[in-house]
Parts: sequence; C-alpha cells; structure tokens
Amino acid sequence: MDAEEAAPPSGAAPPSGTAFASASDLSIPRDDPEQRTRACLNAVHSIELQYPRTYNCFVRIILPLFVLIGIAFLCGYFLVLFEGPGEMEANDELIAAYTDFAVRVSNDPVLVNSTDTELCVATIDMTEDIDGVAKQLRDCAGRFVGKEAEISAAVTFNWITCSKDGKPREREDQVFVVLEEWMESYRYIVSQKMEAENATSFEAHMSAVSSASGHDGCRTNMAAGALFWFTIMTTIGYGNVAPVTRGGQGLIYSLGFISILSFTAIIANTGNICLAITDDFFHRINAPKLTKGIWASLFWLSAWWLWVLTIAGISNETDKRVDEEFPLSESFWFSWISSTTVGLGDYYLPHETFRPQDMFYIPFLFLLAFVLLSNFLHKFSELVGSIFAKEQSLEMILESQRKK
Repeated sequence: MDAEEAAPPSGAAPPSGTAFASASDLSIPRDDPEQRTRACLNAVHSIELQYPRTYNCFVRIILPLFVLIGIAFLCGYFLVLFEGPGEMEANDELIAAYTDFAVRVSNDPVLVNSTDTELCVATIDMTEDIDGVAKQLRDCAGRFVGKEAEISAAVTFNWITCSKDGKPREREDQVFVVLEEWMESYRYIVSQKMEAENATSFEAHMSAVSSASGHDGCRTNMAAGALFWFTIMTTIGYGNVAPVTRGGQGLIYSLGFISILSFTAIIANTGNICLAITDDFFHRINAPKLTKGIWASLFWLSAWWLWVLTIAGISNETDKRVDEEFPLSESFWFSWISSTTVGLGDYYLPHETFRPQDMFYIPFLFLLAFVLLSNFLHKFSELVGSIFAKEQSLEMILESQRKK
C-alpha cells in the first residue's frame, strides 16, 4: 500500500473543507439519533480523508466484490429450492427405468410377467448352433451393461449433493449412495407389498419401481446454486445446466436481470477507483507515462493476462477433483473464456465438485479479472479517442447547429 497522507499534528486545526470527528461528537446524547448519525458519518469521512487509498481499497473495491458474492449466495439458495426437488425426482425416474429394464432382461420368472413379449432372453432362438446362441446371449448382456453405464452417466447432481455422512463427496460416490439407497427402498416396498397386501411379485415390482426413492441422504447444494447465479450475474453463462422449473426461470427473469445490473455498476465503479489509486501511485513514483496512452494500455493488458495465467494455475489444481486430468493449456483456455465472459461451455466448473468455500475465492479471482479488463478497455478507449480527436466533438457540432 502506498504511503498515506500524514495526519495533522496534535492540536493543529484540520485543513479547510475537512470534517474530523471531535470529542464532542462522541459525547452526543443517545436520545439524539440524527446528530449521532451525522457524527458517525463525519468520523467515517475523516478516516477516508486521512487514509484515502486504504479506505477506498477496502470500502469501494474489496467490499463491493464480496457483496456480489453475497448476492450469488442469496439468489442461488432460492434457486436450488426450486430446482433441487425436480432433479431428485428425475434421478429416481431414471433409476426406476433402469431397474425395470434389468428385471425384464434377466427374465426372472418370479418378478417378471411371463406374458411380456419384450424380454431379451425370451427372444433367443435356441434352434441355432452354439455360436449363434452365445452371440445372442452376449447381445442381451451388452444391452444390460450399456444401460447400467448409461444410467450412471445420466444421474445428475447440479442442484443437490448426496452422502451418508452429510460431507461433500465426488460424483462417483454420490452416484453410489443414490443407487444403493434406491435399491434399499425398492426391496423394502416389494417386501411390504407382498407380505402386507398379498400382492403378486410383479405387482409389487411395479409398485416399488414407481415409488422407490434414493435421495433420503440428499440435500440442496447451495454452493452449486451460488456458482450458477454467479455465471448469470457476470453473463459468463457456460450453458452446462439451466433451470427447468417455472419458479427457477422466474428468478432468472427478475432477480437475474437485477443482478446483472448490479454487477455492471459495481465493476464499473470498482474499476474507476482502482484506476484513480494506481494513477496516483504512478505519479508519485515519477512514472506518468503509465497513466495514459499506449503505455497505460499495455500495462493493464499485461496485468490482465498475468491474472488470467494465475487463475489458470489455480483452476488446474481445482480440476484434480474430477477424474479427468486437464493440462495447463486447457486450464488457461478455461480461464480466458471465463475472464472475458465468453463462456463457450466446453470447459466449466462442475456443480457436483463445487464446495461452499470455493465461492470465497474462485469468483473473487474472476471479479478481479473483470476489473483489470475493464481498466484496460478504459485506457484503450482513451488512447483510440486521442488518436481520432477532433477540434470539435460531435456534441459541440450538434449544439452549434441547434443555436443557428
């Protein structure tokens, strides 16, 4: 931090125009809220006058960025309340379809209706030679294995997280928990139907398939909702997931638009404060060339590129939570498309591996990248404007025409 302006010596009068808090301000009676409020504002203003760079860095740069993260948490929380139950229901339907398929392919005479003509094993032509029968059996097994792999990939955890102990788990662990709980629920319903209601095995199977659930150990994932809202607010929009409920979409229509406006205003203001502080620093070290023109543009462009590289290195470590290993070049590509808000969607932060603590540093890294990019664009626009500057601006020309 740059050296701050020295405070006036003890007993000296404050400079003209300042409003330092005095001892009398602190002794205002508590039954006078208006004067006490004014005294507090004066005290805050005096701190800003004494330590302008420190005050503005924390109050007008760091604090507003954390406000954006807080907005993402708040709105993301309400979003997962809408989307989480629907995702659990969709997962249960996928597992039910797989289980019904597996039972029918197995041709179990206890659980399967013998009149079902779609059974894979029942369609095998036993009149063929041994090689032909073996091939048909392999085809049936292939259908079963393919369906199992398909269901494991189709189960999603975009808005929920599942575990037995309540701790965050990797995707494979969550799939195992959901499948295991669903099968326990399925077996319990089958036994209850057959023992308590004297239902046939097939009737019990069909009832269990439609009623079993594997999400008793699941809860809504607020971190995933906050991450998604952050991509909405910053217009990154990776496109890997989207709300499907009317309530979730309504939040995007209303609060999403307000969040985008808040993000734009805060980033613009933060960029201006950052520029004022750094330009003052360059003047203090006798480097005024870095405050305007090509050198200022190159400085902020270099700072942005270095920060993109920093994000790439950090995201490369985060990617190790996923099974796939991503080289640094791909992490840099992810960092670039995120820092420019392009968000192509080929690489993104998966919801199921995102943790609540990640929201306190990953979005902050991208917000700083947006500030650096905003500062570069500001200096670059000034440079372009100075190149094509005219003696009279368009506003001046139009004003002169109106006066004629």
